[in-house]
Amino acid sequence: MLVTYKSILVITLFLAIVIFNFKQYFMPFSKGESGNPMGRPKGSLNRNTAHLRELISGFLNSNFETVTGDFEALQPKDRIKYYCELLQFGLPKLQTTVMESRYDSLPEDQIDEIITGIINNKSNN
Repeated sequence: MLVTYKSILVITLFLAIVIFNFKQYFMPFSKGESGNPMGRPKGSLNRNTAHLRELISGFLNSNFETVTGDFEALQPKDRIKYYCELLQFGLPKLQTTVMESRYDSLPEDQIDEIITGIINNKSNN
């Protein structure tokens, strides 16, 4: 089959029309806009996530004794690994905290007070 410039042009025009119509009928909003300008409230779960959490919670509740028995049957090394993996679901994740301070704008007497407090705190511990 011989591909000519004319056939490439016809295919390109056809694809351009299809893409234009797709955007017009299936993507009614421009980029950055939506039918809900306020968006979903922060922290709210989508329906799929909420449903999945319900299923997992039901499974865990109905199989708690079995899982506990299986946990007891594990080797100590595997039990510790499993326990550590489960901890992430029971404890909140720690976040790094960065503290910035502008000591160059403090008067000398406040800087001396801070240094004295640090030294006294170290000597008390």
